[in-house]
Amino acid sequence: MKRIGISLLAISLLVLLGTISVGQDNAAVQVRITAPTDGFITLSPKLKLQGMATVPEGAKLDLVLVSVNGKTHKADLKPDGSFETEIELEYFGENIVSATAITDTNAIGSTRVSVNLQRRVLFFDDFEGGKPRPEWAVASGTWTVVKDTQAGWVYTIAEQHWQEDTFTYVATPGSRQWRDYAVGVDVFNARGYSGDSRTGVVVRAQDDQNKVLLIVSSDGWLCWRIIKDGKWSDCKGKVSPGFTDARYRLRIEVKRDTFIAYVNGIERTRWVDRDRQFTEGMPGLYLYYNKDAFFDNFKVESLEARPQSAMAAAKVSPSTPDWGLIKTQLAQLEPRLQQLDSRLNIVQSTVGEMHKNWPHLQSSVTPADLDALSHKVTGFQQLLQRWGQDKRVTTLQALLGEQMVKVKRWGDDVERMKGEVQAAQARAESAEAKAKSVEGKATLGLILGAAGVGLALLVVLGVLK
Repeated sequence: MKRIGISLLAISLLVLLGTISVGQDNAAVQVRITAPTDGFITLSPKLKLQGMATVPEGAKLDLVLVSVNGKTHKADLKPDGSFETEIELEYFGENIVSATAITDTNAIGSTRVSVNLQRRVLFFDDFEGGKPRPEWAVASGTWTVVKDTQAGWVYTIAEQHWQEDTFTYVATPGSRQWRDYAVGVDVFNARGYSGDSRTGVVVRAQDDQNKVLLIVSSDGWLCWRIIKDGKWSDCKGKVSPGFTDARYRLRIEVKRDTFIAYVNGIERTRWVDRDRQFTEGMPGLYLYYNKDAFFDNFKVESLEARPQSAMAAAKVSPSTPDWGLIKTQLAQLEPRLQQLDSRLNIVQSTVGEMHKNWPHLQSSVTPADLDALSHKVTGFQQLLQRWGQDKRVTTLQALLGEQMVKVKRWGDDVERMKGEVQAAQARAESAEAKAKSVEGKATLGLILGAAGVGLALLVVLGVLK
């Protein structure tokens, strides 16, 4: 039994190698991605991909693979050749999305599009409908939505509290952990009409006693104020932006230890938190002694750095695979395959022996046997890591683990295993035969419980665009 587990890995590896040559003739297979279109821009990382594949007469469409930045899975295929699946984009900027169709006659066709994922919007409220979104958490004062004759629905403080320090925050389940983000908001009548009015935007508020504010004073000065343990700092980075309009667009970016404020797209002031006191926290709004100020179109977008897709960065368009080179590489593997062939012979004889002695074998399997088999599998994996096949072996180990758990059901599978051994031996006769064999490509995913295992080789070899 110990030898069987190792040899099952060998069988599966041979089947895996037998699928490498799929798709030498791809001229007659046509694939189109109908949605999303090339250059599509989205704010959501999850999209439904749809497409259509047509194959030459006499051929049957076997499967369609969809790849996002090289990560591949099987799409849902319909009888008319249309297919769809949900994809998840992985990076800000350009994502490379491809679809590859494979027929039962070894033909392959593929196409690709680029999809641009914009920075993720964490929160947005335009106050339409006459009420704020429920995520607003008022800390002081009474905040309300009113209708302005020119601006429409806007957010402001109720008149009876306009002489107080009033704060309101965006309190989503994760907003206290937001780190690098930008807050954009339309501000009206920020200067007010009193001698000490203040209008502001809050960023990285840990609570109502610890936060950073950008404040516009009644005389038009712009500066940063820091509240630490309830104590206010003096103005930092104070500038006079020269406000002339009643309305302007304010944007604040917080990235790592730097806080930057823009007025109508022009940078006006910045402050560096050199002590790293405020590394995360909620955004919000602030008013004091300004009953005429109000806000609209409040948006928070993530500035978190994301890794860039290597495919997108290089704008790689994989070339047609060099099948001659692949055959050469398979030929170089022939000595190793011959060693595996000897294991196949052992498997064939052992399976026959199992068939005869199954009742006794079933009662004799112990945890120690399984533990020893596991150690052998680990050693086999280390060997294949040097061959660059460790990801495939991980999947094969998962299969073996499942079989170990279900060891009492192996008796029903013995006959099927014998057939698989014979088929694998036939494919293992020579490297040339392996290069032409495609018989196992559709069933490999069923055997391993993960269609992406065999198909991942296509990505490695450049078949998927």
